[in-house]
Amino acid sequence: MALKVEISRRETIRPLSPTPANRRFHNLTILDQTTPAAYVPVCLFYCPSDENTVIADALKASLSQTLDAYYPLAGRYKDAVTVECNDEGVDFVEADVAADMSDALQEPEEDRLLALLPCRPRERRVDAEGRLILLAVQLNFFGCGSVAVGVCMWHGVADACTLACFLRAWAMSNNSRGCSSCLGCPSLLDAAGSAAQPLTTG
Repeated sequence: MALKVEISRRETIRPLSPTPANRRFHNLTILDQTTPAAYVPVCLFYCPSDENTVIADALKASLSQTLDAYYPLAGRYKDAVTVECNDEGVDFVEADVAADMSDALQEPEEDRLLALLPCRPRERRVDAEGRLILLAVQLNFFGCGSVAVGVCMWHGVADACTLACFLRAWAMSNNSRGCSSCLGCPSLLDAAGSAAQPLTTG
C-alpha cells in the first residue's frame, strides 16, 4: 500500500552568498554531457529529538551555506554544455507522512520509497519558467517523530560520488550549527572526503 504523503510547504533555497561573476558559468565535461537524463536519488532516515520547525529551519540554513561551495547546483542550464550559476536556487519541500517510519521500512517497496523523494528519478523537475532544477530536497515528517530526507541531484551535473560529498558537507554544516540530531553524517559517507569541493570540469 502506498504511503500517504502530503506536501505542507514548498520554497526555494539559494546560496548564502551571491556567486561571484567570475564563476557565472560552469562548463560540463564530456562525461556529464553523455550521462542518462535522470536524477541521482537518495533517502536518509533519522530519529531526531528536535521539533519539526527547528529541524526544517536548521536544514534550510545549512543547505544555503553548503550551496556556497556547490553553487552550480543552484543554477540552471544555459545550453547543452553549460550551467549558468545564477543562484536561482534549489527546491525544498516539507511533507507530512501519515505513517510511522517503521511502516515505510518494513515494506521498502519502490513506490512507497519514491513518495519520500521530491521527484521520480526519471522525471524532469522544472521551475516556474520551465527550466530544469538541478537539486531538489524533500523533508518528510513521520507520525512517530522520525524524519526522512529525500534528495535528487541531476546526473548531468553530478555523479553518486559528488552527491555523497555534498551530503557530507551539508551534514557537517548542519552539525556545526548545533543541530546534530537533524542531519547526522552517515558512516557510509566516511570515504567521501572531509571537505566540500566545488563541482569542476575535468
